[in-house]
Amino acid sequence: MVIDQLSFFLMRCWNSKVVIRDSFSGNRSIAIGNTTEAHSHAETVLGSYNTIVTPISSSQWRDTDRLVVVGNGSSAANKSDALVILKNGNIGIVDSTPTEATLVVSGTIVASQNIIANQTLTPDYVFAHYFNGHSPDNPNYRFWSLNKVADFIRKNHHLPGVPSAKQVDQMGGIVLNRALEIHLEKIEELYLYTLEQEKKIIALEKKIDRLTQCLEGHH
Repeated sequence: MVIDQLSFFLMRCWNSKVVIRDSFSGNRSIAIGNTTEAHSHAETVLGSYNTIVTPISSSQWRDTDRLVVVGNGSSAANKSDALVILKNGNIGIVDSTPTEATLVVSGTIVASQNIIANQTLTPDYVFAHYFNGHSPDNPNYRFWSLNKVADFIRKNHHLPGVPSAKQVDQMGGIVLNRALEIHLEKIEELYLYTLEQEKKIIALEKKIDRLTQCLEGHH
């Protein structure tokens, strides 16, 4: 009876193209679908023609090995993955090896609601340093004169505090929350430069008015 039930289960698995691999592939791994393969320990693969990545271990848990894969390849010559989850929690969407970040997306992201970066520092420190001489939020920040900024741009060809093109390339791209912080910092600095210029303009207008009155008084 038990043998009959086991045979029935295996037959159903085979007819449904379900293959449980635990020897020639990853130990305790499962591959389900159209020509899918699971090679790392405890890996689950679904879909069709997933990509093949040689695991660190097929018999032991390794953080950077695959845990879940959804293949969306169309043939043996055109293997691809819609989703890859590594054992360390890294997720790749249309990316087969998401080792460089927690979430790696190879494509466009469209969000219908807010995207929140909770590690961003709002640059109130610009105003705090300008009016108080220091900022506890960012004690290393300094507000530069326009002459000093102009000298820096002339020598370095980018704004102070803003990564150069070479630095961005070395980082592998723009860090969005940091870029947002820098942009807000520069906007606040522009407001302060504008306010300083406004003061100078008002002072010059008053001086012109006095000179005009003096000239008119001599006529």
